[in-house]
Amino acid sequence: MVKKIGKYLAAFLVLCNAFLLSGCTSSPLVTGTWNDGVFTNSWADITFELPLGFQVIPPNELRPVPGQRNDFTLINDDYSVVISLTYVNASSGDSRNYTEGDYLNIVREQLENSLSRTYTFSDDFDSATIAGKEYSVMRATFINNDNPTEVIYQDGYAHRFVGTMIVFITVYSDNIRDSVDSFLASIKQVR
Repeated sequence: MVKKIGKYLAAFLVLCNAFLLSGCTSSPLVTGTWNDGVFTNSWADITFELPLGFQVIPPNELRPVPGQRNDFTLINDDYSVVISLTYVNASSGDSRNYTEGDYLNIVREQLENSLSRTYTFSDDFDSATIAGKEYSVMRATFINNDNPTEVIYQDGYAHRFVGTMIVFITVYSDNIRDSVDSFLASIKQVR
């Protein structure tokens, strides 16, 4: 199941970053660190405790995605939730002027054109506050190819900061959104 949900996450990340790959080599960002179950990234101004029942997926267990930096990926014990934080360069070419909504619209268009699965999207973007910052949120669902009766939920949260899109990606199965929302609400500012 880790590989299955990881596969969905990796596919989403590839699509999220496909349009921002030029000029990705120089970015001011710094990835975070884990210390006694507490994650801290001072650059992104976020910190949280590893939630009970979650584990960190080592980066070597996920397919690498060109043009993005993954700061963490978490999965819960029953493999029904994956949460990832990734950074996408938005400081070169056309992406310099992209808002969070522009970014999510491009991701949505790429997901709509995906041949591997059919996505359904909420009509408008939501907003959410994570660590005191406003994020635009795109919500999508698709049917699990391995189990046609199972709906998978995939949400992308985007916030532009210092030429970078900070993107939280959540992938979860039915009726788990409350635990995802609780986790995101537990993320605090470092400063």
